[in-house]
Amino acid sequence: SSLLTWYSVINGDVNLSFGGGVKVSEWADMSGNGNNVSQSTVNRQPNWVEGRHAISCDNSGVSGVDDYMDLDTEITLDTSATGWTVAANWTSLDWDSANQSIVGDSGGSNNIIRATGGADQILVKVGGNSNTFTLGEALTDGRFVSTIVVCKTDGTINLYIDGVETGGDKDCGTNDLVINQICAKGNVHTLGGSVRDIMIYRKTIDASERALLNQFMVLRQF
Repeated sequence: SSLLTWYSVINGDVNLSFGGGVKVSEWADMSGNGNNVSQSTVNRQPNWVEGRHAISCDNSGVSGVDDYMDLDTEITLDTSATGWTVAANWTSLDWDSANQSIVGDSGGSNNIIRATGGADQILVKVGGNSNTFTLGEALTDGRFVSTIVVCKTDGTINLYIDGVETGGDKDCGTNDLVINQICAKGNVHTLGGSVRDIMIYRKTIDASERALLNQFMVLRQF
């Protein structure tokens, strides 16, 4: 299957392991590929919020307490060979902040998908090639949103917000996307918000697949 990872709380806390109380130490991959994410440092473990049915991350900026999780095995998405897709059902308590990451590269700033420079922009950086998508309207703090980033084998990137293409075509060249963290990049630029689903595909999903995926995520934006 081209689905490499699927982190989800669709089954409640069934796929979660806890470091203590509601602190999540591991989030098991539902794709069947064993690409789990984990965090051994208790102060950096996100919380399971049963009432919101979501994983909640803190980004208070206090040293040593911002939350994120690391992939057990790094993923490299080969743009020119297969294309790729990264989808997420997530929210921020402050979309206006420039540092709201959903996936990233722990090695630095070369690979990242995050809100940037205001509540109406999403940054997609692939192998150091940076593209900013300007949205039609600002995202609402605390409201879950479906984001689907699709990259074709020619390097063309498109962003879909709740199923609607926004920001036009962008180009990452032939650079590959490296992901080994969720809710952060380089251990910083952490998400101050919540996540219900993250899916990573080693393919450019087509329009029908994208519509079904968006429908699944939008139905869970309660």
